[in-house]
Amino acid sequence: MSSFFDQIIKKILPSRPNPQQPLVTEVLKRTEAQQTAYQEWLHNPAQTTLLETVSKAYYLKQEKLTSDIQIHLFASPYANGFAITYDESAMGKQDLMFLCEHFKDTILTLNYELKSSQREITDKGSFVNTVERYYLKPESRKAILNNERIDQLYGNLLLEYVLVDEKPSYLKVLSTIYADRTFTPAQDFSDLVPILFQLDD
Repeated sequence: MSSFFDQIIKKILPSRPNPQQPLVTEVLKRTEAQQTAYQEWLHNPAQTTLLETVSKAYYLKQEKLTSDIQIHLFASPYANGFAITYDESAMGKQDLMFLCEHFKDTILTLNYELKSSQREITDKGSFVNTVERYYLKPESRKAILNNERIDQLYGNLLLEYVLVDEKPSYLKVLSTIYADRTFTPAQDFSDLVPILFQLDD
């Protein structure tokens, strides 16, 4: 039988991590090396190729056709989006991270504000799961001050880049909308997609 002190130690220092409880929750901030690599990627032909590949996969998936990479679509009255699965034969190791940054920067040009930047690392037992998350919302201060309806734009936008054992797994883009009189009707998510895939001149 365990002693009273053994029981106390087990409560203070559990032998197994809780797979639902993050080991680390921190503000997501890209390193200087990551920022430099991202800027280089933006001006690399590989960026154009990847955006074209992902864009093609998205529209093929809408038609229920196969593509070179796996992409999953989410569609409901109040939530829409897609997830891109990492494919080492078609992507560099950092490409999904670069795409995440590119989508975030593009969204910020559409009158959105970055409300949250977060990294969570969770020990799932058989693997370590890392989620890097950006949460963006339409700018609302002017409408609130003027007692006007808030322009919902494309809804609240969530970007999640997921790694398993520090290896890329997938990138998710999700829009959620409100259906009340405080907000204007949301624009169609399908109109946002070509903007996200738009290439710089």
